[in-house]
Amino acid sequence: MDCKNIIMQGDSYPIFLKISYKNEKLDLDRVDVIQICIGNIVKYWNFDGSGEITYDNENDRFLFEISQKESLEMSGSQEVQVRIKFIDEKVVGKIYGSISLQYSNNKEEI
Repeated sequence: MDCKNIIMQGDSYPIFLKISYKNEKLDLDRVDVIQICIGNIVKYWNFDGSGEITYDNENDRFLFEISQKESLEMSGSQEVQVRIKFIDEKVVGKIYGSISLQYSNNKEEI
């Protein structure tokens, strides 16, 4: 996994994730849906272009946008899980590690 591994409560930006399958670049033509969970936040990339997650072709990575509200509601280490549903209906999942959370003294959105 290639993603930022430390965030602070109240941060708002995309978290970048590089996802592979069997240690090779993921062939998106074979994928129907990707579900990414960071802690309790669940977002999707769909083959038809819908979903909250986007794909950056130039850098070969997924962008999981996190809002201030979402990061303010987090506490402790956030496990990152990915589930991929292929067009042949096979579903595989993997734990991609965790993201450490730094606590903020101020809990309001700016």
